[in-house]
Amino acid sequence: MGSLGPNLITGATHSSGLYEIRCTVSGKLYIGSSENVLKRLWAHVRHLRRNEHSNPHLQRAWNLHGEDAFTFQQVLTCPVGDIRKEEQARFGLYPWESLYNIAKDAHRGAGKWGRLGKQNTSEHNQAIGRGNKGKPNPRKGQHHGWGWKASNTQTAHNPYWILAKHEDGRMMQFGSPAQAAKAVGVSRTLVRNILAEPRRTRTGWTFCLISKE
Repeated sequence: MGSLGPNLITGATHSSGLYEIRCTVSGKLYIGSSENVLKRLWAHVRHLRRNEHSNPHLQRAWNLHGEDAFTFQQVLTCPVGDIRKEEQARFGLYPWESLYNIAKDAHRGAGKWGRLGKQNTSEHNQAIGRGNKGKPNPRKGQHHGWGWKASNTQTAHNPYWILAKHEDGRMMQFGSPAQAAKAVGVSRTLVRNILAEPRRTRTGWTFCLISKE
């Protein structure tokens, strides 16, 4: 897998648990969790080295200070079912400004948005059915063109979600720049430009990538 110069991944195993990525220059850190911590840490390394990490704050720090300024360490081993609870508890050990993490809710991190492992109950599905009853299908009689198919194929194979964050605290996730642009009323080009060089739109939106892993 290669090495990290003088800083090797320490204390990490293929077990489930929590890990920290720490910048020794600024003291800031990224808290994460995985069912396979060692594998996940090496995935972070690969994305950072390729300048394609889903967390722009961590990527900018890596680009500024270099990989020798970072340590990667497993800090807790725990059952898979306790991962999110333990991750949320660990967030509380540090001032939020000392973290690179984007989402304050562990259940909303890493592309897992609150319904991890959950399924609709039969009552829920029946309620959805009642709500849709009598509503016309907007695509009835239409055929999906090549553009729709290509877009959805690309979205399905894209390893990242696009996270849209508003200055008032609202957050939404999308599978493609086109979806994000349509939802917030901007152009796809602007979304792509902000992903490459983070800033806010005139209406208060910014965009970043988060891994689906």
